[in-house]
Amino acid sequence: MTNPSRSIGTYTIEEEIGRGGMGVVFRARDSRLDRTVAIKVLHQQVAADAESLARFGREARTLAALNHPNVGAIHGLEEAEDGHFLVLEYVDGETLAERLRRGRLPLADVLEVCTQIAAGLEAAHEAGIVHRDLKPANVKIASDGQVKVLDFGLARVDAQNAVADPVDATQAMTPGDPATMTGTLLGTAPYMSPEQARGESVDKRSDIWSFGVILYECLTGRNPFAGPTFSDSIAAILATEADLDLLPEATPPLVRQVLRRSLQKDRRSRLKDAGDLRMLLEDCRGAVPGTVASVAVGDSIQDKTFLIDDETCRGLDREGFDPHLIGWKMQYADNERESDVLQVWIPSFGEDHMMGRWRDLLAAAPYRTIVATPVGIEPNASYRPNISMANQLAVLRRLVADVAGRARPDKVVVGGFS
Repeated sequence: MTNPSRSIGTYTIEEEIGRGGMGVVFRARDSRLDRTVAIKVLHQQVAADAESLARFGREARTLAALNHPNVGAIHGLEEAEDGHFLVLEYVDGETLAERLRRGRLPLADVLEVCTQIAAGLEAAHEAGIVHRDLKPANVKIASDGQVKVLDFGLARVDAQNAVADPVDATQAMTPGDPATMTGTLLGTAPYMSPEQARGESVDKRSDIWSFGVILYECLTGRNPFAGPTFSDSIAAILATEADLDLLPEATPPLVRQVLRRSLQKDRRSRLKDAGDLRMLLEDCRGAVPGTVASVAVGDSIQDKTFLIDDETCRGLDREGFDPHLIGWKMQYADNERESDVLQVWIPSFGEDHMMGRWRDLLAAAPYRTIVATPVGIEPNASYRPNISMANQLAVLRRLVADVAGRARPDKVVVGGFS
């Protein structure tokens, strides 16, 4: 079922927003929780195969546990009378592919966008998830500048055992996308790693290659391996090298090194980890003027959000629970200092992390410091959710655990509510 009526289950279909090898994606309204979501209706050939559907369900559950601001959330895999569908986080904004149609990105924007992509990949890889179809069309740039890696529909859990499906060069191409195979769990040709193109086993280093292709395309405005047909793209991946002479003159040497190490045809010579990508690009961002202008609010201070997902809400006090909390984005600021101590400050109610004194504290703190805005106190919020003090603290604990899990400090100090 890829053309549902105006509703499916408890979701009201609003419009089609995407179409790919696994299914069709619609923007929809969740009538139970009064929120906008993305619904991915699986193609009949996927849903009809019991083994494929069971494996897909296991992978969806694994991905649902992945909570990271740079990864689009999966809310659930559901079944209605006429088919199976995924319920996904809806991200308002344009895809990186849409942005690239207007030409290459300025260097500052390249580093900002690609650093966030690397952070999302890092979180997925740490959870044992290999994307296998990383491409600009699966990267969304939200209206607030936040970047989300989407569509893990071709992902495989347990990277060491992930295996690409065999390449069938006679397979028909998807209309409108000559490089995407239909009817297979394969990926998109110009972004495939050499091992994926040969039908060999894949691991997280395959995503590193795809990331390198995206980084190159952002810098130059062109894909180094795109050909007029699927076979042409595969041949280019296996036989040609990306032309680094086409990079803008202002491209930092470290970015060139990232590209060289990401686009090694022998995966043993590639960068091994998305975390290394992220750290190298963060070093570049610090050396390029204006790099974080779109999201930074002070010297080295970043505005960020923490998604209050279904799992977080299950741990909250149910009495008087406001369903608007599901999918709410708790706002906080982070000075991103390298430190063994993580400081957490909570403004008093009626204040948010944007206020001057908190910005001064973040700028002056010698330690890694975040300032979290209590839920419902966000400036210009269109809705004020009803949340108890106990639930505020429970959400805050999840935020601190998320930041600490990535920063790995020796000590966490919490203060505030002055």
